[in-house]
Amino acid sequence: MSVLFKYGDYRFRPAPLLTINMEPVKSSDHTGHGIVHTISLEGTIILTGTEVSGGAPLVFSKIDELRAGLDQEGRLLVASCNNEPLISGRPSIEGISIDGSRDNYTRTANYKVEFKMDGLVVGSGSDRFNQEAPEFPPYIESKSESWEIDFLNERMPFSWTLSDGTTEGFGYQLSVTHSVDVKARVNYTGNDTGTPKNNTWEDAKNYATSLLGFDSTYVSMPTIINFTSGNYGVYNNYRQVSNNVTEGSIQVTETFVASASGSNLPQDAIETFDISSSQSEGITTISINGEIQGLFQADYSNSSGLSVTSSKFSAASGYYNIIKNRIYDRAKTAYSGINSSDSCFYRPLNPTVVSRTVGMNPIEGTISYDYEYNTATQGCITGSCLLSQSISIDDTLATDVFASHTIIGRTFGPILQDINTITARVRTVNVELVTLAPTGCSSIAEMYKPVPTGAVNDFISVVSGDLVSNYGQVFVSTNSQNWAFTNGRYTRNIGFTYNTCSG
Repeated sequence: MSVLFKYGDYRFRPAPLLTINMEPVKSSDHTGHGIVHTISLEGTIILTGTEVSGGAPLVFSKIDELRAGLDQEGRLLVASCNNEPLISGRPSIEGISIDGSRDNYTRTANYKVEFKMDGLVVGSGSDRFNQEAPEFPPYIESKSESWEIDFLNERMPFSWTLSDGTTEGFGYQLSVTHSVDVKARVNYTGNDTGTPKNNTWEDAKNYATSLLGFDSTYVSMPTIINFTSGNYGVYNNYRQVSNNVTEGSIQVTETFVASASGSNLPQDAIETFDISSSQSEGITTISINGEIQGLFQADYSNSSGLSVTSSKFSAASGYYNIIKNRIYDRAKTAYSGINSSDSCFYRPLNPTVVSRTVGMNPIEGTISYDYEYNTATQGCITGSCLLSQSISIDDTLATDVFASHTIIGRTFGPILQDINTITARVRTVNVELVTLAPTGCSSIAEMYKPVPTGAVNDFISVVSGDLVSNYGQVFVSTNSQNWAFTNGRYTRNIGFTYNTCSG
C-alpha cells in the first residue's frame, strides 16, 4: 500500500498521520456559514540509507526543505492511497511545529502541520469544493446584528381641537439604531500562486449590505413597543462605517427615525412649540414660538451614488405652509384655556398679528417661528395693510352767547349782557393710520393703494349719520387729509358743525 501526501510540489515522506476535524461555522443565532475543515499532519523526518551519516546538519536541512515547501498558502494539498484519491483542497496554513526527537535530531525530527480549508473533495488534483457544505454566503466567519429602539425625545401621541374645529394629532417618533458586524474568512482556489479565491473585505461588505435597511419586525414589536403598524414613515437614515481591510471585517451602524402619523399634520417633520401668556394694564399677550425639524429620505442603493429623495428643508417648508394659518387658532385655543371668561380682564384675542418672526436654515432643514397676539381692541377701521390706528372724536359743545360792556372806572369790571342764544356745536373726527408704504409711485391710485380710504369714509359716515338723525342742521366745517406715504402714515380730520332747526 502506497500512501502519498503532497502540498504543492512538496512531498511528505514518510507519510504522516492524518487527522481531519470538521467544525460548523455559525453565528450565535445558529445561522450557518459553512464548514471549516482542520487537517493535521503529524509525521517524522527520517534519514535513510547513505543519509544516515549526515547527522544533525542533514536533518536540519530536511527541516528547511519542509519550511520552504510550506512557505505559501493556497497550494493544492493532496492525499492518495495506491493512486486512489483520498482528499484534496487548497488550505491556509495555521501552524507548523518541530518537536524534539530522542536522538537529538541526529537521525529524526518530529513535526506537525495544521491546515484549514472550507471543503474536502475526493479526487487528486480536484479544485472543486464540497457542495454539501453550506455556503451562506461563502466564507463568512462571524456575523452580529443588533437593534436598539427608543422613543425620540420621550414624546408620546397628543391631539387637540383648535378653535376653528380642526383636530391636530401629533404623532410620536422612534429613534432606531441598527448595528451590523461581519467578518469573512479567506479561501483559496484555482492556482498555486497563493491568491485567495475571495476578497475577505468584499465578502464581509456584500454580506453586511444584505442585512442593512429598516426592518419593522425588530421595531414594531407588538405588546413591547407596539409601534403603529404600517402607519408610519422611515426617515433620517444615517450610516457610520468602520472597515478593517486587513482582517476582512466591516462594522456598520445606521440610525433611523420612524415617524408615526398624526392627523392633519405631515409625518415627515417634527414640530415643537411653546405658548405663553402675559398680562399688563388689562391687555393679555399670547406668544407662540416653535421650531419645525424636517426629516429626509435617502436611497443608498442608487447606482449613480447617494440620492436624497426628499430633503429636510422641503419637508419643513411643507409642514410650515400647513400650520402657519393655524397659529392664531392655536393661540386662541390656549388663551381660552389659560384665561377665565369670568374675569373682568377677559377680552377676545385679536387675530391681527402684533409681531411675527420666521427663521429658516435650509442646510439643517429647520424653520423657526415666533408669533405674538394680544387682546387690544382691533379698531373700527380694517385693511389688509393696516398696522395700527388711532381714532378720536372731539366735541365742542354749545356755549352761551353774551355781550361784554366795559365801563370806564367801574371797579367791578365789565357788564355782561345775556343775548339769550347759544353757539352751534362742533364734532371733529381725527383718524391716524399706520400702514405699509406703497410699492410704487406711478399713479395716485398706486400711491394710495395701502390706505383703506373706503373704510375711513364708512367710519365717518357712522358719525355724520348719527348727527343727521338727531339734528336738523349738519354742515362739514373742516375737512383735510394727509398721506405721508414714504413712512406709511395717513391722517384724516373732518369737523361737523350742527344745530337744531327749532327749540
